[in-house]
Amino acid sequence: MDEFREFEIPGMVSIASGRGDLPVIRVSNTLAEAEISIYGGQVLSYRPCSEARSILFISEKSLFQVGKASKAGIPICWPWFGPDPEGKGRPQHGFTRT
Repeated sequence: MDEFREFEIPGMVSIASGRGDLPVIRVSNTLAEAEISIYGGQVLSYRPCSEARSILFISEKSLFQVGKASKAGIPICWPWFGPDPEGKGRPQHGFTRT
């Protein structure tokens, strides 16, 4: 996870070991907290400060291991959804998920 440390912002954005020891980005500010999987580009947790826990459901059956789709959270599909719109062989659903 050290390769991601340069992107941390003290007190706001940190890199941590998440479920299955996969790296996650943790974002925290005065309005909310979130956890985003670097592996697969998925929002795994979102908790507005007015809530006691995350408002996202993650099944206990979700897989958190390299080589497996976790099928958890909200996938971040950017800058496109589906096949590469220009047919250049870029990844399905954009480069954010890779």
